[in-house]
Amino acid sequence: MNVRIITDSINLGIPDTIKVLVQQNGHAGRDLKMNARGWTYVEPAVVALAQEDIEEGASQSQAPKKNTKATKNSTPQGLTNSKSKHVVDEKVKAIVKAHIQGLCIIVKLNRFLRNVGDTAHLPCEVAKRRLPCSSCEPFWNAPYPAPMPPGYVVVPILETPTANDLDNKRQKITTAPLPTPLVKKHRLHAEEMLKYFAEQRLLAKDTAHSHYAPVLDFWCGVNLQVVLDNFHLLCTRETINLVLGNWIYLEKDGDALFLLAEGLNAQYEAN
Repeated sequence: MNVRIITDSINLGIPDTIKVLVQQNGHAGRDLKMNARGWTYVEPAVVALAQEDIEEGASQSQAPKKNTKATKNSTPQGLTNSKSKHVVDEKVKAIVKAHIQGLCIIVKLNRFLRNVGDTAHLPCEVAKRRLPCSSCEPFWNAPYPAPMPPGYVVVPILETPTANDLDNKRQKITTAPLPTPLVKKHRLHAEEMLKYFAEQRLLAKDTAHSHYAPVLDFWCGVNLQVVLDNFHLLCTRETINLVLGNWIYLEKDGDALFLLAEGLNAQYEAN
């Protein structure tokens, strides 16, 4: 199959070998000008094996070394487990372990495949790859079981709020000092949340165009970067009306945006 417009390749279960994993993900991104992703849903049993290996490695590094000899009948460490019948290739398991530990998966793959180059052994951010691997993703996007720092929560995308919700949440404009603009990590988080917010609100609309329109179309009349530049000021519904007055969805989605901005700004102030 050589379809050049595939943007996502999805594996339901991790493949048996690294070569199969790369080959299956290679169905996406045949057009090098497009952004493409390879998704792999890993079985919980495989994740458990990888986590056990990490814990055993940590305990062995702390324990005194013993002189042991391998026998022909010995089983390679980590391949079998008394609680599971899964047998996992060591290199495949190393990829899962890299994700759990927050180590760049692309670097690990390049070493296994003996790929060379100036950036082959550099993490995604340093190598400036267009799309980072799941380990190099900002922590609020990295999928389970990658850990998230304490204090960060995912703010739910609320349904269109009722009048009572807004009466309870609405703030009065005061003469207090203006909040400071978002720092870099908060701005990146807000950008991802706004993109997700736009996607969900478009899907909720009953027009054919909204179901197929690019996410950036949701901000027609304004600009996503303008929203981010002023995000710290979106603390009242009146401010949203003032800053985003030309936004085509202001009337229908302004209230939901207000509640999202209020929750995120409160989270950023606490961290």
